[in-house]
Amino acid sequence: IYSLSKGYCVSGLKLIRFGSIDCLRSGYADWDDLWRRSDATLPSGRAEPLADWVEHFMPTAKFTALAVEDRGRLIAALPLVEQRPAPFLKLGGMPFNPWEACGDLLVDATADSTAALDLLASELDRLDWPLLWLSGLRPHSERCRSFQAALQRTGLDYEVVPHCRLGVLNLTGDWEPYLAHRSPKLR
Repeated sequence: IYSLSKGYCVSGLKLIRFGSIDCLRSGYADWDDLWRRSDATLPSGRAEPLADWVEHFMPTAKFTALAVEDRGRLIAALPLVEQRPAPFLKLGGMPFNPWEACGDLLVDATADSTAALDLLASELDRLDWPLLWLSGLRPHSERCRSFQAALQRTGLDYEVVPHCRLGVLNLTGDWEPYLAHRSPKLR
């Protein structure tokens, strides 16, 4: 079904590596079916928008998507592209830029994903990149916490760093009294 650069089975689950955008496009129906069964909400996590994003923003970058199949259905997937934040540093990362996050960690919400995420996490150590930068993942979502637990079980080191912090004002009254207490520079 896919032009796999690598694939093997572990405890009934099959690891699939989509080695190119063309491979992703050939398996778009399976990928999009997984997207619908996951709690991912960005439409750009579907196969065609993901492929378009990579072709537009990173056309020469190496693309790899890891997926886990159980009885003919994908139950977990993670798209990655090669990034070079410095001339001497090569890393794998999520398809992400400051304007749009594209792709996502997809996990079937209807399946027991523990073994699938363990298989996905164990494959990360076999990739060509010594470092992964998974910008765009929502670290407090259930699927990301499950993925972090899988990383721990496989012994991979990781760190969760918030992308940004948003300031929140606690307004317990009207807007005008709040503004009156602000310094003139902030009004």
